[in-house]
Amino acid sequence: MKKNKINRVIPTETISIKKQFYDNKTKKNVTYNKLVKPISSEVRKQSIKKLGELRDEVTTDFNSRDVIYDTEVVKHSRYKKKKSKLKVDVYTNSTNHKLVRLSEVSFNSSSYEYFISNTISIPIKDFKKMLKELNNSL
Repeated sequence: MKKNKINRVIPTETISIKKQFYDNKTKKNVTYNKLVKPISSEVRKQSIKKLGELRDEVTTDFNSRDVIYDTEVVKHSRYKKKKSKLKVDVYTNSTNHKLVRLSEVSFNSSSYEYFISNTISIPIKDFKKMLKELNNSL
C-alpha cells in the first residue's frame, strides 16, 4: 500500500484572512481580520533539518537502550504459529525516573525488519516487587 505524500502550500506573499460570524453573547455580527506573513526560507530550512534530526533520534531510540533480557516466543493459534521476541530494557525518562520496558517485537516478512507491536512501561520499584512475587510463587 502506497502512502500518499502530503503537499504543503507555503505562502510567498502576505495573506489577509477575513472571517465573519455571529456572536450569540453580544447578538452581533463580528468580523475577524488577520494577516499571515510568509515564513523566511532560512527558518523553513532550519525547521526541516531539525525535524529530520528528531525523526532519526526517534527511530534509533529503541535500539540504543540496554536490553537486559531477550527471548523468542512462539504463539500458537488455530491455523498458524507466530514467532516474536520479548525484550526487557531499562531506561530513564525525561522526569529522571527509572522505568522497565517490556516490549514484544514482531518480524515483518515483507520488509525483513523487526517492529515493536506491544510495549508496557513499568516503574522499576513495581517491577522488582512483581519479580519477587513470581519467584515466591514458583
